[in-house]
Amino acid sequence: ARVDTILAAMALGVTLVNLAPRRTGTAFDVLERFATPVYVLFFVMVGAHLNVLAMPAWVWALALPYIVGRSAGKILGANLGARLAGAAPVLRKYLGWCLFCQGGVAVGLSLLARHRFPGQIGDAIIMIIAVTTFVVEVIGPAFVKFAVQRAGEVGLDVTEEDLIASYRVADVVNRRSPKFTEGTTLAEMLETIAATEAMSYPVTDERGQLSGMITIQDLKNALGGVTAAEWLVALDLMQPAPDTVSEDVPLAEALTRMREQDLESLPVVSAGEDAKLVGVLELRAVNRVLSQEVLRRRRLAGV
Repeated sequence: ARVDTILAAMALGVTLVNLAPRRTGTAFDVLERFATPVYVLFFVMVGAHLNVLAMPAWVWALALPYIVGRSAGKILGANLGARLAGAAPVLRKYLGWCLFCQGGVAVGLSLLARHRFPGQIGDAIIMIIAVTTFVVEVIGPAFVKFAVQRAGEVGLDVTEEDLIASYRVADVVNRRSPKFTEGTTLAEMLETIAATEAMSYPVTDERGQLSGMITIQDLKNALGGVTAAEWLVALDLMQPAPDTVSEDVPLAEALTRMREQDLESLPVVSAGEDAKLVGVLELRAVNRVLSQEVLRRRRLAGV
């Protein structure tokens, strides 16, 4: 018995996704790479034989009801499927509007129809599918944007790289990072850092401007003497800050500078001539913030 190739391919895909969902991810990623060349080849071949001005009126008369029926079928079908699956109301309401650009099955069926009905009927089917697919591909993105915005899911499907590209240093700087004045004693510093996870600490002068940095290693070196904690102050232990970054600098630029200098933290100062200490940009803290934000957005998106 003859089996429809498109139906067989869809059945195979459904079977694989449900029986081996983890293993099929890589295979589907590979297959998706072939989708674009197939679409391009289809429209090039069709466009080479498509004379819009020479198309008979009855073809246009069929194209309009096809677009209306195709769109209505997707919207109603998505709504019904979402209801049967018990999906959220927002999914029932807006999912169908996001399917306008989906035309893979229609393209495949038109090619099969061309072979099964050679002649004028097959040519008409190809022309109608080509014209309507072109129309929905043009208007589809606008409907997708409308549905995603109304559903409140804009910006939820992001990666850490996307967040880095959109953030500035001011969005992730630790403004509560421990800092010391130049006269803070070693004993006071040890008492403060015992309750923190920071690995480096800025030192400021009486005007609140950055004087230097003290690291954990600097503190270890200072503990060699028994009475060191009584007379050493931050001014004695600090080292010049290797670099500083303004809070209005893009986060991507700041992270690049940290990687180039092999820095785990970077003092952040305010913009302008009177650059006062704002906080510390810590690489571990930034990674934690980015990961938490990605997880938060994925939970909101239901991923």
